[in-house]
Amino acid sequence: MNLVDEFIEFKSSSKGTKRDTLEAYKRDIDEFQKFIGKNFLEIEENDILKYIESLKKEYSKNSIIRKISSLRIFFKCLFKKKMIDIVPTTGINIEKAKESKKEILENWEINAILDTSNENEKDVRDKLLIRVLVETGITINEALKLRVSQLEFFSYKYMSIDDNKEIIEIDSKLGERIKNYIKNEREKIGENQNSDLLFSGLTRQNFRARIMNLGKRANLDRVISTSMIRNNIKEKVIKKDNMIKEKMEETIRKKYFEIGIGDD
Repeated sequence: MNLVDEFIEFKSSSKGTKRDTLEAYKRDIDEFQKFIGKNFLEIEENDILKYIESLKKEYSKNSIIRKISSLRIFFKCLFKKKMIDIVPTTGINIEKAKESKKEILENWEINAILDTSNENEKDVRDKLLIRVLVETGITINEALKLRVSQLEFFSYKYMSIDDNKEIIEIDSKLGERIKNYIKNEREKIGENQNSDLLFSGLTRQNFRARIMNLGKRANLDRVISTSMIRNNIKEKVIKKDNMIKEKMEETIRKKYFEIGIGDD
C-alpha cells in the first residue's frame, strides 16, 4: 500500500471524515504528486511554492487554499509517523480571498440554456444533469454518483444520496426524463457504458467546460458554473424560509390581537 492509500485509510477510520472529504484529499494529493514528480519523503517547501504558482493559472485563491490544506494534513500525518523531519507546508500561508457576493444563475438563464437546440446526445445528458441539479437541490458531486441500478430499483421515483443515508423524492416529470435518457440516449454517447453511473463519462472538470459552452450557445453574456446553479437553489430556500417566518409572525400577531394582547 502506498503512502496516499495509507493516509486515506487512516483518515477513513477517523470519526466524522466524510467520503467526499476523503476523495478530495486523494485527488489533491495525487494532483500534487503528478505535478512535482518526486518522492513524498523528499518534498521541500520550495516544491510547494512552485505548485502554488502553477495553481494560480487555473484556480481561485480559495480553491488553492483548500488544495494546500489537503497537502498540509497529509504531510503532518507523515511527520507524526516520523517519516519526515519537517512539514514542508509549515511556513506557507495563503491569505483568503475577500468574500464576494455569490453569483446566481437566474431562472430565465437556466431556461435559456435548457431551450438551446439539442445537437447531440451529450447535450441531452448535460441538460438532464442541469435539471437534476435544479430540481433536486443535490450537489454536482452527488449527481455524478447517481447509479442507474439504484434509480431503477426505486422505479425512478426516488434517488439515493450519500450511500443511502438520504433518500430524495423525484418529481414524476424528472423521473420520466431520466428513464427516457437511460433507455434512448445514454448508450449512444459511448463513454464508459459498462459503468452503472447515470452520467458516465462526466467529471466536475469537463462538465464545467460543457456548461460554459451551453451558456455561450444560449447567448448569456457571462461565464456560468454549477456553483451559480447551487446559489440559485440556496437563494430560493432562503426566500422560502423568510416567507414561512413572515407568515408565522403574522399569524402570531393576529392571535395576539384576537386575545387582546396587542391592543393599546
